[in-house]
Amino acid sequence: MNTSEDFIGQNDKSCKLYFNTSEDFIGQNALISYLSDNNRTTKSYRGFLKNHRDIIIASIDTTLTLDNWKNLDNIWTVRFLRKEKDFPDLKNKNIKNSMDLFTIISKLENNQYASIEEFEKDIRLIFRNCYIYNDIGSEMHILGEELESTFNKIWTEKIDFQVKQKENLKRTQNNNTDSSSELVTKQIRILEQNKDKLVYRQVVNDALLIASAYENLVANNILPFIELLKTFLSTRSQISLSSANEPVLQAIVENLLPLKYRIPELSLVMDGTKLKGFGRFGYSDIFILKGIGNNNISLELKYIPLVELIKNQKKKFNTNDLENLDKIIEKEDEKILLKRSYEYWSKEHNETKKITIEEILNNGIKQLKSYMNIISKGNSNDYYSSGIFDKRIKITKSNPNKLKGFVILVIGFRRILWKSVEEITSNYSYETI
Repeated sequence: MNTSEDFIGQNDKSCKLYFNTSEDFIGQNALISYLSDNNRTTKSYRGFLKNHRDIIIASIDTTLTLDNWKNLDNIWTVRFLRKEKDFPDLKNKNIKNSMDLFTIISKLENNQYASIEEFEKDIRLIFRNCYIYNDIGSEMHILGEELESTFNKIWTEKIDFQVKQKENLKRTQNNNTDSSSELVTKQIRILEQNKDKLVYRQVVNDALLIASAYENLVANNILPFIELLKTFLSTRSQISLSSANEPVLQAIVENLLPLKYRIPELSLVMDGTKLKGFGRFGYSDIFILKGIGNNNISLELKYIPLVELIKNQKKKFNTNDLENLDKIIEKEDEKILLKRSYEYWSKEHNETKKITIEEILNNGIKQLKSYMNIISKGNSNDYYSSGIFDKRIKITKSNPNKLKGFVILVIGFRRILWKSVEEITSNYSYETI
C-alpha cells in the first residue's frame, strides 16, 4: 500500500504529464489567496473547487484526454494539502491519524483487516477527522454528519443480520448435536440390549476393523487396509473368479471405507483443450478425505482377471484350473509375477493386446500421479480449466495439506500388490457435501 508521500510523488508525475506545471503553476496564486483569506471562517478543498472552478479548468493542457480527467481531483488535492501547511491558522487543525476511503479499499482488497471491528474503526476515524478539521455548522461538517448517519443505519442492519445468522447457525449446530447424541445413545442402548447376540457382536467387530484401517490409511499406513481387503476377498466364491473385474473390485473397496470420508470416481477435468473422450476428463477411482487424519488419499485400483492370465497357458480351462492358478499366484515371487503376460481387448485399437503385470502397475502409478496433480489444483471453474469438477465435494483455500496416493493391484482373489506414489502438497481442503 502506498504511503502519503508515495501518493504525492505519483500525482506530481501526473502533473508533469497532463498540466502546464512549473514552480508557479496556473492557479497557485488563487489557491494561496483562498487559504490566506482571514474573512473565511471555513476553508476546505471542496470550497476552493466551488470558488475557483474556471481557474482549475484553465490550467488544463489542451491535449488532456477524457481518461486523464480522472487525475484532476488527485492533483489538486495534493496541491491543496501541500499549500495549507504554510498557514499557521490551519496547522492548529492537523490530523494526528489520517484515514481515507482509498486506504480502506486498499486494505480490503489486500485482506489486511483481521476483523470487522478494525474496518469499522477506520471508517469512524474518517468521520472523527472530518469533525476535527471542519467547524461545526460548516457545509463539510454537516455532510460528514449525514454520511455517518447513513453509515450507522447500514452498519446496524449488517450487524443485526450477522447476529441472527450466528444465532441460527448455533441453533442448527445444537440441534444436530442433540440429534447425534440421541442417535449414539440409542445405538449404545441397542447394542447393550443385544450384547449376547453373535450377529451384533460381529457387526461391531467389522465396523471397528473398517474404522481402524481407515485411520491408518489417512496416517499413510496402508497395510491394515490391505489386510482387510485380503480378508474380504477370501470370502468370495471361487466360481466368481471367472467374472470378477475392476468394477467388482471398486465396489468391494468402497464398502471397506467409511461412507462420509470416501468419494468414488471423483470427476476431474484433465485437459480442457482436448475433446471429450480424448483426454479431457478423468476419474480418480476413490478419493479418501482425511477427516481428523494427516493426509487426503487417492486410490487407483487395478484388477487382473485370472481368465486373461491363464489364456497364455491353456486354451480350454475350468473353475478348478482358475482356483489352482489363484493359489500359485498367491505365493509366487513378486519379480516373477510382474513378468507374467496379460491379454486384454483394446477398444482403442479394436484388437487383443498383450502386456505384463509390471507394465499395468507402472501405468497405474503414472495415471495416479496425473490425477493427484489435478486434484491439488482445487476446483475447475468450467470444462476448459484443469481441476476437480464434482458437485459431491466442497473445496476451500487452506493451509498446505498433504495429498498421498496408492495404486492397489489385485490378481484373482488371493494376491494384492500395492505401490505408493510421491506425496503432493495442496493448498486446498476437501470435504463432502
